[in-house]
Amino acid sequence: MNRSFDVVILILNPSNLGVCDSYASYRRGLRTASSKNGSLTDGNKVRLELLSTIVSAFILKTEQPLLKIKIGLKDHFSLFRIDLSSTRAILTREDPKEPAILYEKGTFFYDAYLEDLRQAFEQSKQIDMTKQFVVEGKVTDENLKDLLKELGLYANIQDDDISEIKRVIHYKINPYS
Repeated sequence: MNRSFDVVILILNPSNLGVCDSYASYRRGLRTASSKNGSLTDGNKVRLELLSTIVSAFILKTEQPLLKIKIGLKDHFSLFRIDLSSTRAILTREDPKEPAILYEKGTFFYDAYLEDLRQAFEQSKQIDMTKQFVVEGKVTDENLKDLLKELGLYANIQDDDISEIKRVIHYKINPYS
């Protein structure tokens, strides 16, 4: 069945190094922090993961034209994560050993979290997803740099950073597992 889907991604602003550092510090303090998920041990690693997420969304948008993707960048982080679908909201924390709470569509909390996410997105810096990112089978240093420059996210990027972003995209590394 061919139908379009709306995907809204609300993540930390990779240009805000202070919030990236704060988030990394918080992650290091979790009881489940380990070398296994140690990819987010400092602010720069958090920033590169966020940039990788943005680039991955552009790649997915190109590969799956029925996906309507929106990305908002926020300058603060919450201790909670909300994953919201058209039928459920799941509230979790960063620590995978913590319990989750499920709210069905139509309940007070589902509606409250939906509105909270809408408001947070409206207050975020929104990425222009109309920018073209032509991959043609492979992400190159040049097309990656061009995209980040067009999005205003290229400040303080080194060649090693570009290589790391490409590595994360290629191997689909999940630092949250």
